Amino acid sequence: GVGTAVHELVAAVTALAPAPVAVRHDPALARGVDVPRVVGDPTRLRAATEYLPRVPLAESLRRARDAAAPAAAAPSPPP
Repeated sequence: GVGTAVHELVAAVTALAPAPVAVRHDPALARGVDVPRVVGDPTRLRAATEYLPRVPLAESLRRARDAAAPAAAAPSPPP
């Protein structure tokens, strides 16, 4: 697979947001046992399903934003 760092994903998502987004990293939540890099290998999935991704990550994020926009704009139901 193609690795994407969490900070790159956060930057891509916040760039698509309709309003400024404040992102804070809390070092107190970092754990020494966290694996610094995880990248999946799609070889077995591809062999079993013949699936090949055709949509780049940035486009997938745009599509997800656009699909969620109507729900986000809908008024909240009364409590």
